[in-house]
Amino acid sequence: MGSFTVQKVQSTLTVQKGAPAVLRVATKTINTVTVKATGTRGPKGEPGENIRGDVGPMGPVGPRGDRGESADLTAVSTLANRVDALTNTVTDIRSLAPETLNAFSEVASALNNDPQFAQTMTTALGNRVRFDAVQALTATQRNVARSNLDAASVSDVTAKLAKENYVRSLQVVIGGKPPANSLVGGGITPQNGTIDATASSFRADTAPSAETVFTLKVNGAQRGTITFPAGQTVGVLALTGTTLVAGDRIAFYSGATDATLAGVIGSLVVRL
Repeated sequence: MGSFTVQKVQSTLTVQKGAPAVLRVATKTINTVTVKATGTRGPKGEPGENIRGDVGPMGPVGPRGDRGESADLTAVSTLANRVDALTNTVTDIRSLAPETLNAFSEVASALNNDPQFAQTMTTALGNRVRFDAVQALTATQRNVARSNLDAASVSDVTAKLAKENYVRSLQVVIGGKPPANSLVGGGITPQNGTIDATASSFRADTAPSAETVFTLKVNGAQRGTITFPAGQTVGVLALTGTTLVAGDRIAFYSGATDATLAGVIGSLVVRL
């Protein structure tokens, strides 16, 4: 066994007078104890052995698997024929299509890659204007269709007919001075209608010196008057009734003579 040595060291620190404040401390004794052990080293151990176990014996060979059955040559030949027929069919289909449409990708591109192509076409066909069946179209659809065809609507045609569908049932033309209290014009209404006072017009080449009144009769009964005020060349039509029935006789009679009134022309318009 080794030996141990214990040593004690005593040291004294003295601070002189006039030293900095941080060093103005009392005498301090520092005790240090040193322990030192001494002895001989023991012997080195022997290295351990590296021992490997023995290899075990090889196992026996496994049994051989069953032998597969021989192929059915008839079935193989039939399958080969079917593959050849399918190949020929695909080739025939490709031959029927033009070069730009003989592949699925080309056909899909031609159909705009639309997976709902059938529905898209059905919708597009449903938007056509038909001539073989009645269609319930919106006002916008009808307007667009008429615009595309440059066609007029029923209201357009009706409005135009309303402006033009009339007959001048009564024409009055007096070259000179009208005779007093005489029949100066007339006509027969061809069908039921209405007198249009706004469209009717009566004028004179020379204005009367005094107010002059003409009488409008329907079937002999007074229906209205045409008055030319003194100094005026435009006659004013006033009616007590505008309705006419087919076959009504319209007559236009002059009134008292005037010294200057001359060249009277008139048109009574009847809308049918």
